[in-house]
Amino acid sequence: MDVESTYQETLIRLWANYRKRVSSEEVRQLIIQMAEELKKQGYKPGQIAKKLAQETPYSEYYIYRVLPQEYKLKQEATKAKTTTLIPLSCNNGINVSDRDVESKKEEDEVERVRREVREYLKTP
Repeated sequence: MDVESTYQETLIRLWANYRKRVSSEEVRQLIIQMAEELKKQGYKPGQIAKKLAQETPYSEYYIYRVLPQEYKLKQEATKAKTTTLIPLSCNNGINVSDRDVESKKEEDEVERVRREVREYLKTP
């Protein structure tokens, strides 16, 4: 088997060990090794976990938990994003939840079907 890079070799090892009983520390080391390779290739900290989740059998959440801080987004960057959101105190009764819209559509659909059934039962 010809392997072009350390990254590919590590990726193959991760997939090969996925169903086997391998220590979580070994999996962690392999993920960190791949993260180092991605960093060398120019990936930014926020992109590394996403890329690893796409190419490995592990979720982004798990990868994010295992990676050291240097491969994660900085707290200041995420804090800056949250400050641009509208604060809850400015709600003023505005509801933008899709759940309410969906539940209203479902209620309307149920009511429509009920009317059709009633009409059908009334006709001889």
